[in-house]
Amino acid sequence: MKAIIDQLRGIIRPTWDGIVDVLPEHFIRIRALQPGGMPSIGILNQAYEDYSRKHFFPYLLKVDVSMNPNYLSELGLPQDAELCRAYEFEKVLKTLFEQSAPSHFLGHLIQDGHFTMWWYVRDPSKTTAYLKIAPQSFSLNFTFNYTEDPSWGRIMRYVKTEFYTPIVP
Repeated sequence: MKAIIDQLRGIIRPTWDGIVDVLPEHFIRIRALQPGGMPSIGILNQAYEDYSRKHFFPYLLKVDVSMNPNYLSELGLPQDAELCRAYEFEKVLKTLFEQSAPSHFLGHLIQDGHFTMWWYVRDPSKTTAYLKIAPQSFSLNFTFNYTEDPSWGRIMRYVKTEFYTPIVP
């Protein structure tokens, strides 16, 4: 029964090892206040909380785009044009990784003039190769790093609301 529910909540595709995998999708919106009152907004794929194949993707890839300070609001959030460039960059990376670098997109967060994205990956060398060539046409200043996190605890802990203060609409 759980497999049927997972299929309804996700995307089915063959994985790196030939096994058909269900990639769960249930994004939650994060709207929070940081200490000092600055806003954070983003999305996080909550459906990965119970994903059974985490151990096959033990590396957390964090891609951090520094937004152009000339196009930020006084709250540190990017203006529409700058935000669109970051979203397009994210879309390109997601497409490239899906095609050739087994990975799972967990979400992104926008705060303090940064657009930060997270993936869990099996082989950092494959995603690194794309990160070195893909963004050339975007003219974005970004960094990336990997952290070993086989339980996915570094990101999945944020699914719990006690880790951020929700903004009431």
